[in-house]
Amino acid sequence: MQALRRGVAMAAVAIALAITVAACGGESGDGGSGDSGSGAEKTEYANAQYGFTLMYSEPLSVVTLTPTNGEEYAIAFADKDGPVVDDQYVNGLRVSVHPIGREVKAKDVPKLQADLQKAISQMIADTPGGKMTGDVTPLELNGTPGYSVDYQFTQSGEQLTCRLYILIKGDNEFDLTTQAVSADWDSVKGTLDATARSFTLD
Repeated sequence: MQALRRGVAMAAVAIALAITVAACGGESGDGGSGDSGSGAEKTEYANAQYGFTLMYSEPLSVVTLTPTNGEEYAIAFADKDGPVVDDQYVNGLRVSVHPIGREVKAKDVPKLQADLQKAISQMIADTPGGKMTGDVTPLELNGTPGYSVDYQFTQSGEQLTCRLYILIKGDNEFDLTTQAVSADWDSVKGTLDATARSFTLD
């Protein structure tokens, strides 16, 4: 899922910038919403090394990935029967773990919002056809603080719609990117968002 790698790399760089710049700032709030997804039977995926679980269902299935851009771990849950762009699955969820370099306390995560908004806005603008379709919004996902942002970009002439969740715990950033070709987004976003929102850290 090469297209998903772009969003994850962008988030990792933005978080690093925000942590450096906003160590003393302060904003808070919560937000984010999701659809319930389909009634398909769910399968649990558990990662003992990084202490997370999530639940996924058809049409998603596991795609093994090689970590890139300084990631320590990456995996995807893709619709293998769905659209392909540049020989890569594009409808799905990508999860990656990126080391931050220092521990960030949960109470400090809201302080990153303003700088994260600026960094991600610029990075999306620099992406072909890139545009934010929502603000960087604080949230707490199953007890872990972070942010979400919606955006679109084009790859090989195909417009893709994405929702990125950036979760921070300890000295790790967990990036969850839901993505689909824009023509499919309305029909698949419920399943993708339900999968992302089932993500739970120990």
